[in-house]
Amino acid sequence: MLERLKLADYRFEEDLVVGCLTVTLPGAKHPSGIRYAGLREQYEYATARTTLPGLTGWHSMRGMNRLLKDLGAEGGTHYLEFTWNRSKQWWNVHMHTLFYGCSELVGPRNIQPLKQTSRFVEVDGSLLLEKKNFGRTSTVLKRLGYGPRYTLDYADDEEKLQMLLYSSKVAYATKPFKAPKEKFFETREFMESSPEPRFSRPFGDNAIKLPSLPDAYGEA
Repeated sequence: MLERLKLADYRFEEDLVVGCLTVTLPGAKHPSGIRYAGLREQYEYATARTTLPGLTGWHSMRGMNRLLKDLGAEGGTHYLEFTWNRSKQWWNVHMHTLFYGCSELVGPRNIQPLKQTSRFVEVDGSLLLEKKNFGRTSTVLKRLGYGPRYTLDYADDEEKLQMLLYSSKVAYATKPFKAPKEKFFETREFMESSPEPRFSRPFGDNAIKLPSLPDAYGEA
């Protein structure tokens, strides 16, 4: 119990790193054909526990958990989101991961790091700056079965509180679908299917269940 509480102490340090990583499923040319599949098939693909030779659980969400841990994330929560692409007539299942740790996602030399994709740019040529995400590609994400393109943003000091509050609202879990009204029955069928889909999934230290809270927790 004491060791677990000590492990969680860094969450309240001022130098805590907070980030948001977004990945998606493979594109139309992927041999799995997953982009053309229905909601249940895409959901199961994204959360699969497939084992690759010599690497237990090194695929999809379980593989992502291992990768993030190796790169320096201590814990966080994955949020699945389902967007209907009207022009291409397919579902775009993607995952937003809010994570925290003591450093950025650099990890050891033998693992390809995930680099920040956001930067501040001038708006309309003025001195007003706005943070925008431009995206990168990563071969390690392809190895996990995801699409290679990703975005990664780290919260600035003044953004950390807002980002943590945003996470506490489980925004992605409360609006997991972006689709027109005609997809209502399809989404309802998926929601009521078995096993019941889980749209938010903790990993790392976030998945640790403490038997009780520390003494004086929450006091000013």
